[in-house]
Amino acid sequence: MNHSPKLKQAIAQIYAILDEHDIAGVIVLHTPDDTESIVKLNPSYTCVEQEGQEVRINSNPTKYNGDKEAAQLALANTSNMFSLMAVALSPIAMAVIGLSEVVDTKTKAEHSTTEFTPNPKHN
Repeated sequence: MNHSPKLKQAIAQIYAILDEHDIAGVIVLHTPDDTESIVKLNPSYTCVEQEGQEVRINSNPTKYNGDKEAAQLALANTSNMFSLMAVALSPIAMAVIGLSEVVDTKTKAEHSTTEFTPNPKHN
């Protein structure tokens, strides 16, 4: 899949904003020929270690200079992040799936592929 230069530029800007504000985010972008997504789950207040699409949870106190309270706080923040993201994303995803099905049925749309090929440089 050729990834859109327009989306690549937008992705870079969004990553910069997430980094600047030290926040997590899950974002999907679309152009008529392409879709890109950002899944950034490793702001400093969490114990998430993320490299590409691989995510690990590391709340070992040694990562926090032996500070067990800091490790527990990072783990609590991580749990909170995943919980709130799940609550926020689930109804959005279900609504988009429903809209897609309705539009496809009404227009008798046929899609050449439902396979999504992520750009490994962005996820």
